[in-house]
Amino acid sequence: MATRKSSSDKPKVDKKSAVKKKKPINKSVKKASKAAKPAKKRSTRPKISKLNRITMVQEAAYFIALNRNFEAGNELEDWLAAEKQVNKLI
Repeated sequence: MATRKSSSDKPKVDKKSAVKKKKPINKSVKKASKAAKPAKKRSTRPKISKLNRITMVQEAAYFIALNRNFEAGNELEDWLAAEKQVNKLI
């Protein structure tokens, strides 16, 4: 009589340890992509919070309005001019 192999007689393969096919790496392409990236520039500008920036703009707008004797109707222009001044400082 011939013996039949059952499905339990097959060697079990651990799927996690099975070797997967890896794609070939083209080293010349990898090196070129690294060279193409620009170097990170470090900012020399001081880091300030949004609250501090708004406070600086408020104070600058106040002094701009003071110089024009607080005439009504130019508040937006004062604020925008103050923002430009603060942005130049920051």
